Formats: sequence, structure tokens, C-alpha cells
Amino acid sequence: MPLDSKEMIAMVCYMKWLSANVPIGKHVRGDEPIELEIPDRAADPEKGAQIYATNCSSCHGKNGEGMWKPDSSTYINPPLWGAYSFQRGSSPSRVLKIAAFIKANMPDKIAKWQKPFLTDEQAIDVAAFINDDRIHLRPQKKDRTMPDYADTRVKPIDYDTGPYLDSFSELQHKFGPYKPIIEYHKAHNLAVIY
Repeated sequence: MPLDSKEMIAMVCYMKWLSANVPIGKHVRGDEPIELEIPDRAADPEKGAQIYATNCSSCHGKNGEGMWKPDSSTYINPPLWGAYSFQRGSSPSRVLKIAAFIKANMPDKIAKWQKPFLTDEQAIDVAAFINDDRIHLRPQKKDRTMPDYADTRVKPIDYDTGPYLDSFSELQHKFGPYKPIIEYHKAHNLAVIY
């Protein structure tokens, strides 16, 4: 996009507006993720499917297809899997990352950051169901020659593609149990990011 195009100027103006009165290099209230109590067990996509059917499908669709505005201009609620959902490898494709968002915000108009509706385990289980690539297809990054994390020291523990600085499998990094990974990382002075 040309730097002097009206679209680029509009985006830059919007970003400047968003950052107005935000201290440089410091945190602002509410920018931290909600805390998750990580269970001792692996996330359970089957339990997550039941939670999804009860609490999520009315907005995101039975098949995760999302919900369009009546004029078809955009989504009211985004697709969670399928050809038009987020890419595999993106932040929402990480179980713990999206579970924190789900806990703080879903179901829409019911959950609040200060008053979640789902328990931590329920949020993690429904995140596992949404992100279960064994049953849900999603777009793939076009260029797979570049690693998503060139520096494996900062790779989140719930990222499902190796290599890792530990010996846990890709499946365990995807679904857990996460506590052994966390304990290993702490014991070996490795970052614990999720």
C-alpha cells in the first residue's frame, strides 16, 4: 500500500489515536491477560465440544463458520475454524492463549473480564476443541520456509510446532498437560510463555 494513500493515512491516524495518552514502554490498566489456573490434566476437546454446543454455537455457528451481518459486509462473530478462520500458528491457535480470551469475554454479553462465566478448565477445554486441527481445518501460512519462532527461547509453551528446548511432544505442547512443561522450563531457566 502506498505510504501516502488515504487508506495508509487513515490507519496511521487510527493507530496514533489508539496510542494517545499511553505511556511509552509502560503497561496500562487492563493490558495484561486474565490469569488462568492450569489444570493437572490435558485439555479435553471432547468436553470442549459439549461446552461449545451449549455456549458458543449460537453465535459462532454449529460448524464454527461464524455469523455474518445481514448485509454480508463483515462478520458479527468470526469463524473459529474453516477456510476463513485464523491461521494455524497464529496466537488464537494456541490453546492457553485463546482460553484466556474466552474466559474473559465469552459467552458474549454474559462474561466480563472481572466476572468470567466459564471456569478455567471449561475455557481451556473449549479452546482445545476449537483448535483441534485433527477435526477442524484452518488456513495454512503460505510460506512455511521461515520458522514462526526463530528464537526457540521465546516460543510459547502451548505452541504446537517444534523444535522445542525440551523433550515434550507437539501434542503435549498443544493440549497439555502443561504443568510438567512449565516445571521443566522453570527448572532449566527457560522462559514460561503462554
